[in-house]
Order: sequence, then C-alpha cells, then structure tokens
Amino acid sequence: MEGISGDWSLGDIDLSTFLENGFITSTFIPVGSTCSAQVELTILIDEGDDTVFELPSEICSEDGLYVLPTQDINGVEGVWDIPIIDVSTVSGSQSNTFMPNELGCFTPYLYTFEILEKIEPQFTIPASICRIDDALTLPNMSQEGYEGVWDIPELDPQTQLGDAFISTWVPSDGQSSCLGQVTIEIQITEPTIPEFDLPVALCAQEDIFMFPLTDNQAIEGTWSINTFDPSLISGSITSVFTPTTGCAESLSWEMDIVQPLVPNFTLDTLFCALDSMYILPLASNDGITGTWSMPIINPIDWTGQSVEVNFTNAYQNQC
Repeated sequence: MEGISGDWSLGDIDLSTFLENGFITSTFIPVGSTCSAQVELTILIDEGDDTVFELPSEICSEDGLYVLPTQDINGVEGVWDIPIIDVSTVSGSQSNTFMPNELGCFTPYLYTFEILEKIEPQFTIPASICRIDDALTLPNMSQEGYEGVWDIPELDPQTQLGDAFISTWVPSDGQSSCLGQVTIEIQITEPTIPEFDLPVALCAQEDIFMFPLTDNQAIEGTWSINTFDPSLISGSITSVFTPTTGCAESLSWEMDIVQPLVPNFTLDTLFCALDSMYILPLASNDGITGTWSMPIINPIDWTGQSVEVNFTNAYQNQC
C-alpha cells in the first residue's frame, strides 16, 4: 500500500491443490529498501461448502427425459455437465457433475446413478382355475423376492361372479424405482360332468365288475369302490368317481343287483314206458322262453331209468 516493492516466499497459490481446510503462511520480503520490515501473512484456505441434492440413485430406462435441478436444496445455483438426460439412450452406471456459479464458495457435486431396465415381477399363479376348486390366495412376494400387496388378495372360484378374475399387485415402498404394478387375469372354468357307459343293473350271477378309470371324455379318476362281486351284493351298490385330471365334478353311480329268475314249469315227472313221446314246452309258466337239452322224451327209451334235462334261457343276457 505504501509502494514498497518486494517478493513473497510463496508466489502464486493454486488453491485447487488444497484438499481440506487449513492455513498457509507467506512472507513478504522488501527489495531495495533498507528501512522496511518483512511482513508475514497467514491465509485460511476453506475447501468450500458442500452442495447438497436429493436425487435418486436409480433411474428407470422408461422414465424418458430426466431434467436435473439448477440449484441444490440450499438454493445454490449452478449448471450440470448434462442438464437433461435421455435415460432411454443410456444404461448402466452413469455420472454427472454440478458446477456452482461463481458467487460464493461451494464445492462441485458429483452425481452417480444407475440406469435400470423396467422390472416385470413374475408370480406362480395359474392362468385358469376350476369353478369347484378351493379358494386361491395370491402370493405377496414375487419369484424375484419383491414384496407388495394385491388389491384383491384372494379368489374363491365358487363365489366369483363371471368367468374371469382380475387383481393388481402394487409393490411396497423402498424397493427398486423400476418396479411397476402387475395386473393378472385368471379364467374361471366351469367343471365337466363325467360320462360313462355303465349299466344301471347287474345280475347277481354275473362275473366280478370293474369300474373304468377313464370316462368317455378321457377324464381320469378313481372310484370309491373299484371292483365288486355281484353275487356278494344284496339290493344295490353305489360308487363315487373322483376326477384326478382336468376340471370335472365327482359322479355318483348306483347299480341294482338283480337276483336271477328261476323258470317255473308244470311238467310230468313220472312216465309209463308205453306212453307217447313227451314234448317239453319252449316257454315257462312265467313266459321265459328257451330250449331244452332234450326237447322230446320217448319213455320207452328210458324204461327203468330216470332222465335229467336242462332248460337254457333263450336270452343269455337276461337275469
């Protein structure tokens, strides 16, 4: 200030080389003056106040253009290297630097973030359900481990109106910003009624009966009684078919067990050897027709003997 010339022990000072707050000292040494004292100057180097932003660490690639704020949360204004980011054109880890304007002493802000693809959570949920099935509770956690809630968390097909069920899953807060909602649709299928070509009655003298395990529509299942011996059943028998494949109802089948009819004949049992030939009737007193093992008996041929003849029903499938 007095016009005294001299040199400083530290000439130009590069403030950018100071990485933290601190003091530097430089001494002024007069030149050409014999009556001037040296002056020591201490300077405080302040690294500057931090600029502060509340910015997401992840940005979804489907968010479109992302515009960065021109001032931090404390009102410090500045510019970004890239002020507007088209997140659909970049991917992976990215960085951007905010440079404060000249006024004040503030540090630059380095913003690092990740560009992520949209996450479509997957769930193990059937595309269709049978009308007679038990209620289905929808899982809150996806296969990838993301948590959320359904607007309709349970489907009871027996009370559901219409032939379709729609529910939307909303992810819980605090997870990926690229995690979106999921809407599902489950079709309600009406059950098929099994069809079988089964008799409604069986003769007690028939062979052991076995129920078929597949119906006429290829529906597989099991019977509560798989086989039975008609000769051991009195009255009727009921068996229930329970499907094991497809959407089908149970079926109950009842069979009557019919006792065989015994033909009734009015026949002579004693003959004289001189009697005429005896023709056996082809129909019983109760109308059952058939044939005899010996349709005509000539008594003279059986003199002094007894003879046995058998009547066979003309309709073998009758009982």
